[in-house]
Amino acid sequence: MSASYLTEKLPITLTPDGITVDEQMLLVTKTNSFLTRNLRKYYLSTSSVYQKVVYRTHWIEERFPGPLTTHNLKLKVTTLYADIVGIEFAKTKTIYSKDHPRFLEVLEGKGLLLLQQDTQSLLDEATTYVVELTPETKTVIPPNWHYTLINTGKETLATIELYQGDQQLHNCNCDYKGTGVYVIERNGVPEIVKNSQYKNLVKYATVDPETYATHFQMVPTLSLISQLPVVTVSCNNNIECWKDILDGANSSFNRF
Repeated sequence: MSASYLTEKLPITLTPDGITVDEQMLLVTKTNSFLTRNLRKYYLSTSSVYQKVVYRTHWIEERFPGPLTTHNLKLKVTTLYADIVGIEFAKTKTIYSKDHPRFLEVLEGKGLLLLQQDTQSLLDEATTYVVELTPETKTVIPPNWHYTLINTGKETLATIELYQGDQQLHNCNCDYKGTGVYVIERNGVPEIVKNSQYKNLVKYATVDPETYATHFQMVPTLSLISQLPVVTVSCNNNIECWKDILDGANSSFNRF
């Protein structure tokens, strides 16, 4: 492995159709393309939208033991294209992974990450946490929390997620059309509106990504992969207080 891979960044290049990787170091094991027909349950309305690719996921492993293997981590890259689907900004399915946090870094573009704690019923009190994403933003997705990526920019939103090697993703909330808020386009500007399915959702929280990241000792100017030893230990130490940490990084509660 080259020193740059260990200390600077992953050898991944964005292309119009997805990504390429340095095949001496990494191997793309699977690529999934998600069309509008795969996402109907998560959007307000897609009945009049013609079929097109909204986003792709690329699953990547190391060819030889390196920093990912050392920490039993695998890699997913998501390329979410700039678009309006119905009246909403393009977004991914709402998903979650059990038991372990996921580490996310933005490679390109801007958008939002929606986080929401699991609830047993739509009548349970819920808060959606909204994290702004810009290039090089680094953040943590809590275990068992639902999350959605939204592209609010003019170019592809490309993110990497590092996750435990035995982790599986699960679709969730498809019957409720995703998390507690939608991000719609109004005169070219994103607007957050309530998902009426959630009866007891009365507010959403705007999370400052840098304040949130400091709880896990993430350094904004360093690549995520170079910080894995510190970040993984820090997350394990904070495993029981995810909501408290998000509330502490909240810059404002916004009521509907």
